[in-house]
Amino acid sequence: MIILWIGFFTIVAILLALDLGVFHREAHTVSLGEATKWTITWVTVSMAFCGLVFLIYRNGWFDVNEHGFSGTKAAGLFLTGYLLEYSLSIDNIFVLALLFRHFRVPSKYQHRILYWGILWAVVSRITMIVAGVWLVERFDWIFYVFGGYLLFAGGKMLFERDDEDEEEEVENSWFVRLVERALPMKAGNYGQKFFIKENGRRYATKLFLVLIIVELTDVVFAVDSVPAVIGIMPEGAIDNFIVITSNIFAILGLRSLYFVLAGMLDKFRYLKPALALILVSIGAKMVLHGIVHFPIWASLVVVAGLMAFGVGGSLIRLRYEEKKDGPRDDTDGGSGDD
Repeated sequence: MIILWIGFFTIVAILLALDLGVFHREAHTVSLGEATKWTITWVTVSMAFCGLVFLIYRNGWFDVNEHGFSGTKAAGLFLTGYLLEYSLSIDNIFVLALLFRHFRVPSKYQHRILYWGILWAVVSRITMIVAGVWLVERFDWIFYVFGGYLLFAGGKMLFERDDEDEEEEVENSWFVRLVERALPMKAGNYGQKFFIKENGRRYATKLFLVLIIVELTDVVFAVDSVPAVIGIMPEGAIDNFIVITSNIFAILGLRSLYFVLAGMLDKFRYLKPALALILVSIGAKMVLHGIVHFPIWASLVVVAGLMAFGVGGSLIRLRYEEKKDGPRDDTDGGSGDD
């Protein structure tokens, strides 16, 4: 078991080291083509690991299969958890785009912020998942608390309005004000540096401020995603290895996904409703866990189906509007400022 965990985190460390230390050593603007290639790469690596999960659980390697899952069941749970976290990460991208726009972070430095933000996300998610699983395994009523919260969060997301006040809300949020007051800041352009030293005193730059805010927002989003990924597991059989690895692989692909979607988020009108319905469905499953048994494939179909609706429905509507009114004038580069 220990060998398996060491092997997994070694793979993650190697992938991250190659990402920033080799392929993105020099700060540059990530093009749509490059981001698409990286997104495909991360998805491919994740699916390869899903195949490895199948083999590990089918053959009983590393003594990790404490709940007696078949290889197919384990791989299905991994895939569902991965798709769920990957889907919920899209809502995180909305906020990241607002933050980068509000603080006027040059596109060539955004990858660096997201890279270090991902490292923090890996640590914080593992901590929150382990804590969540510990609570659920010892207190059955926590299922109802998590489920009720997901129902609330999904309902709120479903009915909240999208408007131009979001950027103002980012600026006036309590954690932005708190970080700005707590850190000795130095205004100005210092490239990709997080800290500078002047007259023997260390100052944080604007880039470090944005990094701290990105890390804090990830914790906020984890409050939704951690109960959700726990909620897809069979009652009384929560597998830490599957929950943690599926979550981390989805997080690793967040940076490239950001650069693919950041300029097109305003075109996907049905994404947020789809994400909201995913949260509601998982919340309902948790609340009803003692009454109704939902097979694993049902969760996978719901998550994949709603995401297909969110993306496919948005593209269909966009094409219909373009045919009706003519192509949109995206002279602002698709930043979403219109």
